[in-house]
Amino acid sequence: MGGKLSRLRDTINKKRNAEETGHDPAVDGAKLEDRFYNNDSFKSPGIDPADQNQQEAALAIQTKYRQHAAQKEVEVLKEEDAAVKIQAGFRGYQDRQKVLEIKDPEQYNKQKKELAERLKHEEEEVDIDLTDPEVEKAAVKIQAGFKGFKARKDVQEQKEPEPPAPAEEEVDIDLNDPEVAKAANMIQAGFRKHLKIKK
Repeated sequence: MGGKLSRLRDTINKKRNAEETGHDPAVDGAKLEDRFYNNDSFKSPGIDPADQNQQEAALAIQTKYRQHAAQKEVEVLKEEDAAVKIQAGFRGYQDRQKVLEIKDPEQYNKQKKELAERLKHEEEEVDIDLTDPEVEKAAVKIQAGFKGFKARKDVQEQKEPEPPAPAEEEVDIDLNDPEVAKAANMIQAGFRKHLKIKK
């Protein structure tokens, strides 16, 4: 009995939904599904695996993608190298400070005090009354000067032609190499298999 009541309630809710919004979710879902599966791209793909031009285009795309991926990898490695250098420099500084503390504690304490003094002076230098009208006028004048500088710079940049972008490093691939041909055949076979499965 409970199953019949829940089905009846669902049916009433569906009818109420359709009456209120003017849309039946089941009909909308069916239309969407028909639109998806009756699309021409499912019926006749525009890719011909035997077309030499398409094969060359696929090879060029794959080459560019691999080049892009290699450049990204190099950038990551450069960032890692920079981080390692910074860390090594800081660790060296720490080690030198420890050696100095052991060998010459007086010199170490003197350096520590000098550093504390410098930091203290840097903090004390900012003593400006921001509510003073003269300070406000000075701030406005500085801001106006900077905005003018920025505007002139933007105009200058628009007048000057942009320098040409640095040429991308080209990957030299020997298309007559049997290994390259073998790799291309493997990629193309995989793509053909994909197309067959899709049909």
